[in-house]
Amino acid sequence: MPVNEAVFDTPEGLQRSDLEEVFGKTQEALTIQFDSVEGASYYSAIRSYHRALIVLPQIQLEKLWEDLTWALEDGQITQSQFDAIAIKIGNPLEIPFIDPATSEIELFTMEYAQSINERIASDVEYKQNIVDAWVDAINNHYAELTSELESIS
Repeated sequence: MPVNEAVFDTPEGLQRSDLEEVFGKTQEALTIQFDSVEGASYYSAIRSYHRALIVLPQIQLEKLWEDLTWALEDGQITQSQFDAIAIKIGNPLEIPFIDPATSEIELFTMEYAQSINERIASDVEYKQNIVDAWVDAINNHYAELTSELESIS
């Protein structure tokens, strides 16, 4: 879609009233306000968290999704059971971990991410330790969800 609506005043644009209509609908769509300063305040933490929860354990995540979707397709679970597990898969409030610096059980919230962001960006050893803690936590989480799926299917 063009970004400049003046394109619809060109000879080509005048021939595409269908695109102009879709463009108009996009202008009415809900948008989010992005605060780049706030985003920067947790960027390093969330980037490492994403790597630990999705990239590194990709095989386990794919297997869980495959098992979950097959269970639904085969009628072994209901749509509501599927949805309940699917929501839990990546919900950071469902994945407690032990912070290696404090030995406290934590959840990955925006406030927590902001509190460790600078340290992750500057302390390689801490970054590796926290990523290891997140990987351990997500492996346990995926195993628990696999067991939950097996118990209901």
